[in-house]
Parts: sequence; structure tokens; C-alpha cells
Amino acid sequence: MIKATKELLIDKRKVLVFDNNLTEKQLDEFARRFYNAPFKKTEIGRPDTAAYTHWAHELDIKNLVNEAFWPATFDAVKQHSPDKKWRVYRAYVNYGGHGDAMFSHVDAKSEELTCLWYTVPQWNIDWAGETMFYDKNDEIAYACVPKPGRLVIFDSQLKHSGRPPSRNCLHSRFTLALKLEPIK
Repeated sequence: MIKATKELLIDKRKVLVFDNNLTEKQLDEFARRFYNAPFKKTEIGRPDTAAYTHWAHELDIKNLVNEAFWPATFDAVKQHSPDKKWRVYRAYVNYGGHGDAMFSHVDAKSEELTCLWYTVPQWNIDWAGETMFYDKNDEIAYACVPKPGRLVIFDSQLKHSGRPPSRNCLHSRFTLALKLEPIK
């Protein structure tokens, strides 16, 4: 079983961070795969920012159990919510590049989980690209650096935003997002 490297509460909503759960080879394979994936510029942060779409590539949820990230995701979800059962209803990859517009948002208005994998083979702190988590006063409560192979799991009602890479970053910021709903 994997272990969380960071656990925090933001307005009573749990955020767990897990590091080093994908190999360098797996991250390189994801990078090659995602660089060649058919992305569509259809994602929006929230309705009032719909004019600013960003790139996403949908994954087939039927094949997730065959993915390298699946066992660690399954273990991490159990740690986040040990008394609940969840099912994935959407899986996709976000692409972010320098200059992209990304806005604060919540992923769901009801009880759900978001699992966010940073599938970049390398990252430098000077490249920015953090996922910012906000408290109820819209203050930054946590900035999650997109370290290679990092997984962050959080309550989907928690306001957050992905930040684009900085001008000096020559790499793409890929995040693999899994959206989970409770099984009743």
C-alpha cells in the first residue's frame, strides 16, 4: 500500500498527496503517449469563463484497470475515504502550456473525489504550473507542485486552479484527472 506524503484539511475537506508512485519509464511512456494524443480545446473552468477553453484528451474508463497508475490510485482512494466505495465516471488528460488561461473552479457541487496525477517526466520549480487550492475566503491554502509521478486526491467541492507553466518552461504540463462518484 502506498503512503501519503502530505495530508491536510482545507475548510474541513481532505487533501492527500502521494509521491514517487510511477517509475521514470512509466512517466516517459505517458509523455510520449500524451504528446501524440488527440486533444480537443473544449474544457472550461466554470460557466462565466467559457470563452477561455483549454485542451483535454478523454480516456476510456473501461481500460483504466490496465493503466500503470491504477493500483496506486485505488490504494490512495481507500486511504482518503476508507469507509466509502467509489466509481470512476470520467478520466481525461489536461494539457497546459505557457500563456494558457486557467481559472479557479470546483469540480462538483456534490460529494465526489478528484484524483489528479502529474504525468510529466520532469519538472523544475521555476516552471510554475502548480495546482492552487483555496479556502472559503479565496486565500491560497496550498500550492501543489507538479512533481513527476505525484498524485493528489481531494474533495471535488474544494476550489482549486491549475496554473500554466511559466514563460521559461519548454515542456507541457500534463495532468491526468479521474473523477469519482460514490457508489450508493
